[in-house]
Amino acid sequence: MIKFYIIICISLLHSDEKSSVDIQKEIDSRSSQIQLLKEEIKTLEENIISKTKNEINISEILLDIDYKINLTEKLIKSMSREEKNIQRQIDKSYIEISQKEEKIKDIQNNLKNNIIHAYKNGKPTFLESLLNINNLYDITYKTKYLKNINIFQQNNKKRLKKLISDLKLENQKLKNKLNNKKKLINDKKEENKQLKKDIATKNKLLKDISADKEAQQKRLNNKQKNLKEIEDIINKLYTDKKNQLKREQELAEIRKLQKMAVNGNFKSMKGKLPWPINGTVISKFGNKKNQKLKTITENLGIDIRASKSTKVVAVLDGVVSTITYIRGHGNIIILDHGDGFNTVYSNIDNIMINENDYIKAGQNIASVNDNMILHFEIWGNQKKMNPESWLIKK
Repeated sequence: MIKFYIIICISLLHSDEKSSVDIQKEIDSRSSQIQLLKEEIKTLEENIISKTKNEINISEILLDIDYKINLTEKLIKSMSREEKNIQRQIDKSYIEISQKEEKIKDIQNNLKNNIIHAYKNGKPTFLESLLNINNLYDITYKTKYLKNINIFQQNNKKRLKKLISDLKLENQKLKNKLNNKKKLINDKKEENKQLKKDIATKNKLLKDISADKEAQQKRLNNKQKNLKEIEDIINKLYTDKKNQLKREQELAEIRKLQKMAVNGNFKSMKGKLPWPINGTVISKFGNKKNQKLKTITENLGIDIRASKSTKVVAVLDGVVSTITYIRGHGNIIILDHGDGFNTVYSNIDNIMINENDYIKAGQNIASVNDNMILHFEIWGNQKKMNPESWLIKK
């Protein structure tokens, strides 16, 4: 044990030694920093939980987790520095305790030697002291000497009592420091566990983002492919002049019989066309930017959410030019309304009409499929148009 204390003393003498007060100030400062970091981490953790529950953008959660990891790493470093400072305090306490133990041992030895001396030689009586005194000077000197010895003994006893009390106090302080160090080590272990957990969460989120991005990219590619197929069908209808002319002639004859205007019917209905289905527009016409994939997707029409099996109606009279199926869009109906205008209805089931049929305005032609979203387009002379500009304002 003495060798251990000597080694500590040598190491402290050869280092930039700080006083106990300086070390305590540093510990107090570190403790304040640690507490602030813990509070900041707790607030951040609550934000992450709240954002996760409210399904906030995953990239925001990832940024918060990154910041939390950074704060936790800072916290662990602060804890390590505080642990070193506490260890330095503990080392100093061991030295102080050792010094006090040596002093107590010295005083106890002095008292012990005095008691042995008094026991062996005996304490002279007052009469013996008078008979052994040769003159008045001896009386004064010996009286003073005995008095000083008595005072010295009493002071030694007081010193011994104070040193023992100080030693108990130092031992208690040492015990507290050791407990603080133990608690700090346990806290650091817990923070390290949380750090590993946060890193694992971050890696999982990154993996999920990557998988989600791949899935979205796949869906996007499929959607673009499907839209291209619809566009190709429309373009083919326009380029097939013979059949287009035939449909327009049939439509003109039917309209004559019904005493309807032969030309300009669709064009005159801009902003007045009935909706093909009762529902809510969930995806509008035109370009749409995907923030995650950083890509732009074009919607050739609008997407309308409705209840299951809701009936789909023709927005204007016309001839059925095409009934087909495209993967991702399901069944598709294309109506020719004359004057180069066509309407497209997809994601439908229970088709009630056939190709080349004449369809009246408002006639049921199908119902929405299990997807419950109708995709609706309007084309005019081979140009895609915004359906909401042609439909009655809601």
